[in-house]
Amino acid sequence: FLELCERMKDGKDFVGVAGTTIREGDSVIKQKERPFIKNLDDIPFPARELYQTSQKFRGHSSRGFTNTLNSTEIFTSRGCPYKCTFCAIVATFKRTVRFRSPDIVFEEIKEVNKRFAIDHIVIADDTFGLKKGRIEALSEKFARTKLKSWSCDTRVDSVTRDSLKIMKASGCTKVAFGVETGSDRVIKLNEKKIDLHRVRQAIIWAKEAGIKHVEANFIVGSHPEETLEDLKKTQKLIKELDITFISISVIVPYPGTPNYEIFKKQWEHSPQRLFDVDRELFPKILVGCPTYDKYEYCLKQYGLIVKNLMYPNYDILLVDNSEEINYKHLLDIEHIPSDHIDYEKKARDRIVLSRNILRKKALKYDYFLSLEQDVIPEPSIIQDLLKLNKKIVSGAYFN
Repeated sequence: FLELCERMKDGKDFVGVAGTTIREGDSVIKQKERPFIKNLDDIPFPARELYQTSQKFRGHSSRGFTNTLNSTEIFTSRGCPYKCTFCAIVATFKRTVRFRSPDIVFEEIKEVNKRFAIDHIVIADDTFGLKKGRIEALSEKFARTKLKSWSCDTRVDSVTRDSLKIMKASGCTKVAFGVETGSDRVIKLNEKKIDLHRVRQAIIWAKEAGIKHVEANFIVGSHPEETLEDLKKTQKLIKELDITFISISVIVPYPGTPNYEIFKKQWEHSPQRLFDVDRELFPKILVGCPTYDKYEYCLKQYGLIVKNLMYPNYDILLVDNSEEINYKHLLDIEHIPSDHIDYEKKARDRIVLSRNILRKKALKYDYFLSLEQDVIPEPSIIQDLLKLNKKIVSGAYFN
């Protein structure tokens, strides 16, 4: 970052700056990777005075704490060695873990206390306490600073009954555990390397230690193979746990994560496989339009789009009003559901008959999407229209 700032200050471009990706015209150029800083103790403390001119660092600190708290964040380590399929840490820090020495962390806490009268510190490590004995060493430092309170995120297998008691004694008022799912099957699929017995045990220990707030974090879709039954197990576990807060997120398959590659592969081979969920949880949509053999030129492209819309609960119906039956046969070959009506000489009569069939069929659905065959929409068209929360939406094209 320092090198980037120096280049900007001198009016130079970023070519040759390791660890950056730059755009040159229409090209995107990824330059060589930048080696990690080996010794985190070499990094100076953040210049907090640059973004906070008053003594108060008011703002969101963590669930369970008032926004009027004078708080700040401190990292005691960077990275995580685990291989959870949903986690983006691998894209930034690979599988490396680097630690700051407890003495340096102690010095930073003393500085923020002296200069800014901090009430609360959020330990922003990806996983607090990865290294054996580190929780005890850091907690001893926290206690010496007379820190009012602190909180952290960690794994259920990174703590013990005794370490949680030590954390509490040094001022820890909140611990958040990454649980992700209540399904043993999904835990194995996402390579979390924990078990539900340890989840229950860690939360009981934290409550017994007297830590005020105990949080459990979950992810809907932590692995692409998660099913509705797995989600029901998660729901059951949430109701069972004695926790103060629950955080439920929806998976985002970030590039660089194993989940991203799994989703990408599934999309390439079978887009609808991504929606292997209970269809009845979603409004039922009928997608269709009147058609005839004039549209043969765009049949394949339309079929590819309409069969692979990014929505789990829809059916397709095209009503062919061509004079001959040949076009209906082509629709069958492309596996596009369709009906064929008797030919009427007047175009108006053909359209009215076709739309009446669609109207009758659509009465059994929640919504009807009239998607003409020469309109090629984005795959997310149904979700995009539903977000508008309108009974009727009309338009010629969707951008």
